Amino acid sequence: MTCLVFDDISAAECALALQDTVKGIDLARVGLSGLRGMRVAAHAAPVFDGWDPVAGTRLRRGSHPNRPKSHYVGTLETAKGYGALLLYSLRSRRPSVSGS
Repeated sequence: MTCLVFDDISAAECALALQDTVKGIDLARVGLSGLRGMRVAAHAAPVFDGWDPVAGTRLRRGSHPNRPKSHYVGTLETAKGYGALLLYSLRSRRPSVSGS
């Protein structure tokens, strides 16, 4: 898992652009025909800088997510037995980056 931290709402635009970009990749052509795509998630919450003394690296800690304006999907079971969560769909009002 890779996490990106933003200072503003551009995180949502980045997540949507990443989804558009991945949709345009021919997975079979790059040797990933067994994959159906990539899951992209956006989480809005305060983040605090910290230091991991064990790994010797900078880390980010956060609290509970804020509820952004988005479309409520429902309470759904998540992948890998993580449990049921209230899920929302994030959609752009702009045309997709890839033009599809």
